[in-house]
Amino acid sequence: PKHQTKLRRRMMLPFNVDINIMSDETHRRLGTQLQPFHGPAFTVPGYPDLKPLGTAEVDWSFCRRNKVYRTTFFVVRDIDADFILGRPAMRQLELYRADPEIAKRLRSS
Repeated sequence: PKHQTKLRRRMMLPFNVDINIMSDETHRRLGTQLQPFHGPAFTVPGYPDLKPLGTAEVDWSFCRRNKVYRTTFFVVRDIDADFILGRPAMRQLELYRADPEIAKRLRSS
């Protein structure tokens, strides 16, 4: 059977970010496989020069919810959040169906 590490982590859902980010610390704790990334650094609010170490795919869910989502994240060092989920992923995963506040914020962003 496939080994899965389950951790309770904090995911930020900023409505001004268009990429998915996971901290290197969270990546190491989960034991996810890091895929190479050879692209340029990028900027998100509060982090002007993020250089991904690679990408990692993670299955995750909201606390007390059964639905499991699968998302690819850029793994970076030195961020304050465990996960940051960008607007495109929120829309693709239809998170607006999970929470009316997400739907409201996505419409206005």
